[in-house]
Amino acid sequence: MDKHSQAFRSNLSLKIIHIPAKYDSTTNHYFIRWDDIKQCFENAKYILNGDEVVTFITGDDFEDLIPRRISYHDGVVLEVVTDSKASQPVSTANEEQQHITVVSSTTNFHSEASTPPSRVDTGEIQSLPQQLSSLSIVADAVDIGATSDSLVTYFTGTHPNENASFQSYKDMFTSHFEVLKAGQVHQATSTQNLQVALDKIKTLQDQVILMQQQMDTKQNQALLIQQQIDAKQDQMLLLQNQAVVILSTIQNKIQSVLTQTYELHEYPIPRLFIVLPKAKRIRDTLGKPFSNEFRLFFLCECGAHTMSGESTIPYVHLAKHEGYDIGRPKEFFRKYGSHVFTMMHMIKYGVAAAGIVVPALAHFGVGKGIDAVQETLKLAGHSFGSLVDHTIAYLQDQENGASCEIDVSTGQVDFDRMEVLAGVELRQLESYLNVCDKDQSLGNLYRTVTDDGHVKWVCNDHFSENYRDSFILNLKALVAANGGSYDEMTGAIKISLTSKSRAKRFYEAIVKARGIQELDITFEWDATLSDLRTFESVVSTANITKLTINGYYFKGPALDFINRHRRFVPILELMCNRRIQSLSLNGFEHFDRRIRGSFTSKAPQLRSLSFGPGFTLKGIAGPGIFHNMLQQCSSLNELKLSSRDQYPLFEATLNKMSDLPRLQIIDLHSEQYRLWTKASNGKVRNVQMSIFQLEDLSSIDKKAFQNGYITSLHMDQTPRRSDEALIADIICQNPKLFHADIPCDGERSNEIIKLVTSTTERIEQGGTATALEVLKFDGSKVYDIKGKRSLAITSAGLVSLHDPRFELDTDIEIDGDNPIDEKDIPGVFRRYGWLIKKLRASGNFSDSLAGFFEEATRSTIPRLKRLVLDPRLLTPSGLDCMDRVIERAEILDDFSLELNELEDKSQRDKADRLLNRYANRLQGLFLDGNASNQWIPHVKALIPGRLSLPHLTRFCLTNSDNPYLSRTDVQWLAAIVAAPPTPCAPCSFPLDTPPTSSSETLLDVSNTWTPLTGFFLWRIQLWPEDWKTLIEAIDFTTLEELDFQSTNFSIEQLQVLVNRVSNYTEPEIPLKKLNLRYTALEDSANRETISKLLMTLEMKAPWLTILTEYK
Repeated sequence: MDKHSQAFRSNLSLKIIHIPAKYDSTTNHYFIRWDDIKQCFENAKYILNGDEVVTFITGDDFEDLIPRRISYHDGVVLEVVTDSKASQPVSTANEEQQHITVVSSTTNFHSEASTPPSRVDTGEIQSLPQQLSSLSIVADAVDIGATSDSLVTYFTGTHPNENASFQSYKDMFTSHFEVLKAGQVHQATSTQNLQVALDKIKTLQDQVILMQQQMDTKQNQALLIQQQIDAKQDQMLLLQNQAVVILSTIQNKIQSVLTQTYELHEYPIPRLFIVLPKAKRIRDTLGKPFSNEFRLFFLCECGAHTMSGESTIPYVHLAKHEGYDIGRPKEFFRKYGSHVFTMMHMIKYGVAAAGIVVPALAHFGVGKGIDAVQETLKLAGHSFGSLVDHTIAYLQDQENGASCEIDVSTGQVDFDRMEVLAGVELRQLESYLNVCDKDQSLGNLYRTVTDDGHVKWVCNDHFSENYRDSFILNLKALVAANGGSYDEMTGAIKISLTSKSRAKRFYEAIVKARGIQELDITFEWDATLSDLRTFESVVSTANITKLTINGYYFKGPALDFINRHRRFVPILELMCNRRIQSLSLNGFEHFDRRIRGSFTSKAPQLRSLSFGPGFTLKGIAGPGIFHNMLQQCSSLNELKLSSRDQYPLFEATLNKMSDLPRLQIIDLHSEQYRLWTKASNGKVRNVQMSIFQLEDLSSIDKKAFQNGYITSLHMDQTPRRSDEALIADIICQNPKLFHADIPCDGERSNEIIKLVTSTTERIEQGGTATALEVLKFDGSKVYDIKGKRSLAITSAGLVSLHDPRFELDTDIEIDGDNPIDEKDIPGVFRRYGWLIKKLRASGNFSDSLAGFFEEATRSTIPRLKRLVLDPRLLTPSGLDCMDRVIERAEILDDFSLELNELEDKSQRDKADRLLNRYANRLQGLFLDGNASNQWIPHVKALIPGRLSLPHLTRFCLTNSDNPYLSRTDVQWLAAIVAAPPTPCAPCSFPLDTPPTSSSETLLDVSNTWTPLTGFFLWRIQLWPEDWKTLIEAIDFTTLEELDFQSTNFSIEQLQVLVNRVSNYTEPEIPLKKLNLRYTALEDSANRETISKLLMTLEMKAPWLTILTEYK
């Protein structure tokens, strides 16, 4: 319809009439003339807009305008009220009896009720269109024609004139209820009937949906059945294919078995062989170089069946054997001449057929066996080719040579057409040979069977190479089945065997696999003499060099009672098999009682001998047997004793050191102590004793330090005061004691020092010199109640305070999170503070400790040489004490500051004081703190460049909140790490200012500094261009340690570093450690590139250790 047309309908009909509106240019409004309305609606009385009357438009005098007119109501259907029911719209006079009317090209439905219209509930009417809109049925899914006709008949009383769709009927209802919603609810004639109709439609729709679902279910079932049928067909096809493959495999196996059975019988000896002439006497050699004596040589039948991996087919070659003389040459050639003639041409001209390759003699020479052949035939001056030619010439004179077919033009033998010896002929071949082989293996060849069942004879090399892989796999499976482990790289096996049958299978596997170097075996049954003899034979055959035998289950079987005194003899024989280099025996109880008889065999190859837990020598003859065993091991280098009888064995060894000139180490280990003895040239050089707990030593254990052998003593636990007498006895009974390590805290260390000094003074007063020079207190093993390390003290020196040579080297480290109990160390500082050489005063170093330290150095010049100071807990008073100590320390040559928490103003004030006072003396500077933008500028003002730190060798910058440094901060860092200036080159950076691109200053020799040996940058972020600036400024001439831990150092920066180092003028740089842990580099996926860059770096720095996940 036109955009400006007014919709009307009569109060007696639902038909809507659209009348075009006209435009009034004076008022700029649209209107509809009353005459136009009268033309469409006869007897029109007035117009309603809902409940309001639409009046005519009036002028300024409130009179109706002529012609009369009403205002245009956009989007509203106006109701024309007439004075008679018979009055209908003019255009619908012939449609008064119909109940379904087409209105303004829109299909609508209305019902003419016989009763007057009644008002309907608006909410009920508004809900009906939503109900209608939910009734969506696809017309072509099911046949609903009958349903549609019945609905039309129900509402109209007539049958439809055409086959309208269900959707069209739904549209009629929807249009009708839109009219109702517009406000003319009172015009609806039969809402109740409509509701009933809607319910029936809903019921019909549910039925249709149910039918549709049933049809879908049937279709899905049919589809599933079809899929099952297809799957069955595919499975049947697969089974058919598998059946064909299985059948073919079975047929091949049957053919292989038949072929193998036949050839094993027909070919009991090698088939490929050649014959060469042999010189008989000297006069024959001079007069007639080649007499009619010949020697037969077998060939290795290697080929495609002996290939390993992706290797090429190996060439046929002479077997590694000296050959066999032919006893009756004439008869031999009469029988085998044709075969020999063909074989001689095969090796002369070459052949490649049937999986075998023989190169031409001129190009190869038939392999490695030629040297053995020439040596055997003793034909110096004659080539192998001449030998072949002489045999061929000899055979050509015989009648058998005519049957060979050779292509002279190509020089190739038709190998497929050559005559093949029958099985009978082969079996008779050996009768013509003078065979002296004991093992009856002709030509040292081994018979194998290919996958096709064919029998081949190959040399030992190809036999081992071809079959070792399968033997290794079998060995792996066998070891795994017995709960063991096998390291193929080192050839080491560890296994426990529970029965003789399992042991037998294992023995067979290791002999076949070969290459087993180390064996750790446990027998979980009480093995007999026969069992151990079998084991000894297998170990010797397998060439095992390192053997560990666990005999915890060897108790003595009743069935082997007769052999009880000889039961362990095979173990001694293993020692002397000239293959075992390392032997460990564990659990051999009463070993000496089961090796009766003399032991005279030598074991010159044995380097290491160990008697582990459970090994005992209880008999009277035990020490003698042990000494006899050692006496046979002239090359013994290491002896380990861990048994219950360890000390008697140790004494027996020391008493016979002259018989063991090559013995270097004796390791005696028990539950309470350990003796580590070093010897050379049959003499004991030093004995180190480690005691786990002094109070647990038995009277037998104490014998270990009563013979005066000990040169070094180490204790794992702090000794009790009741143990002081035992410590004094150890010092007195071991005049060679040079070093003592006793863990204790500060207070206890004073008591130990007094004990040691008084003991050594008493020894010296008795006229005996003492060798004790090092006394060490390791507090790292001392813990307080909370388990926190509080104090570490290392003290060393001559322990006589009255000795003018006395020097106490004390290294004290005070660290930890919790405050220490100062009662532990005041005695150390007051008595020995002036002797302290190394002090790491960090973490919990407080004013009181600084006061004790200063007090100890008032009267005596301190010997402090190295100081690391963290002033976090120090007040100005404590700093004053440390200032006085530092001023007195004339030999202090390694001074470092650790300045932490610099975001705090009080800590920055301490940094100001210390840097202003000691910057020119510092060797190490460590800066740490959050919010680096607040404190780095402050530090830069104090130390603008390296001239402020002329002796600095270690520099560390760290920040906990991972900031990005500014460009000026990076330039300052570049100036810190830069190389010192040289007299002949311009300086890259101003000496006390950050570097700039335009700064170039001629150098003054006096303006220089010490290059860095360590640079540490932790938890810092830099932009790529800043990384490049910093890395290119680093001086690598003396740098040994570079640390970028927890930074955004990535592969791009690694490339810059490698380029910087690669372009360095020196051939090598001294860099020893590069830490790249927890950097962005470790997140990179480009591992190959990173590995190559790191390898390039290591080539330039040969001593470098790189800490990263890529190494």
